[in-house]
Amino acid sequence: MRASRSVLATVALVACGSRTGLYDDAVATTSNPAPDGGALDGPVTPQGFCGPTPTVLAAAQPDPVALTVDAARVYWTTQPLGDVTAGGVYSALLAGGPVTALAAPQPGPLAITVNPTNAFWTDQWGGNVMTVPLGGGNPTALAPAEGFNNPSWVVVDATSVYWTDFGDECIPSGTVMKLPLGGGTRTELASGQAEPWALAVDAEAVYWVNVTEAAPGGATVVKVGLNGGPTTTLATGANFPSGLAVDADAVYYTSSGTMGAGFEDGAVMRVPKSGGTPTTVASNQFVPSGVAVDDSDVYWVDAGQDDGTGAVMRAPKAGGAAVTLVAGQNRPGSLVVDASCVYWVNAGTSGNNENDGTVMMVAKR
Repeated sequence: MRASRSVLATVALVACGSRTGLYDDAVATTSNPAPDGGALDGPVTPQGFCGPTPTVLAAAQPDPVALTVDAARVYWTTQPLGDVTAGGVYSALLAGGPVTALAAPQPGPLAITVNPTNAFWTDQWGGNVMTVPLGGGNPTALAPAEGFNNPSWVVVDATSVYWTDFGDECIPSGTVMKLPLGGGTRTELASGQAEPWALAVDAEAVYWVNVTEAAPGGATVVKVGLNGGPTTTLATGANFPSGLAVDADAVYYTSSGTMGAGFEDGAVMRVPKSGGTPTTVASNQFVPSGVAVDDSDVYWVDAGQDDGTGAVMRAPKAGGAAVTLVAGQNRPGSLVVDASCVYWVNAGTSGNNENDGTVMMVAKR
């Protein structure tokens, strides 16, 4: 299975165990949240790095999957079509400049996050949670031997790294895991999960979505305390959720739509952290993904049905019409925001086997 980017590939799911890829074409990496699962706190992109016209930070990337940023640089992973084991972890200055390889090749690098000293990512094919100093050095397996396709998403806080192990699509066998940043004993925060994927953390809990392929419409949004304990289901009913972000009060997530509607009935949803009835931030979206939030707005990408039809979107948290920030994108995916800018990856075009992917940014307003 190559669980990299598009819920469109769920069309090909015909039976439990028959899948060769969960997210395999257009979008659907989850929002690559900031370390706290939402908008990036602290680092602020200097004014002038982004403007109303989209800027290409890196071109000719072979199928970029996920990204994050700090005050000076953008970081991303690639999973080249045809040979995902030849992927890599890369960075570039927000002010522009050459691409730097932090770790390449890597066996299917997927989610990525950073703290002030290190980058962290999941090697999906290698089955490891990895880290490397931002200034360069040898990659290290923080959590080796998680198993093929198991490590999915990853986030960090001040003391720990958290990740989801996807498990078996036929049996709820996924887990949510925790490990000190410096290494040590792994802690299982939750087990028996139905394909846990997108992940976020705050000062009190860890949040994730269970994709639940075996039961379309049966996906869940779940949380657990930072040290484990009983899990709480916050929301049900999403279809193949892929994006997740949190703010002080709520969890935001995507529902990719239904096969019967051609995935044109996707939605961006909100549910209180304490639980309650989910509300719709935006409806009639085409495979929405890459959710991020700031104080006033929610941001996401729409996959688009063909090359050049994807879009970067924004809507007010308090309710109101969705606004298209950027149209004409080629399979947009993972998205993050800081105080000034929106950043995302475009997987590339089908005619070029997605070898012409890009890392992008644009001003929020």
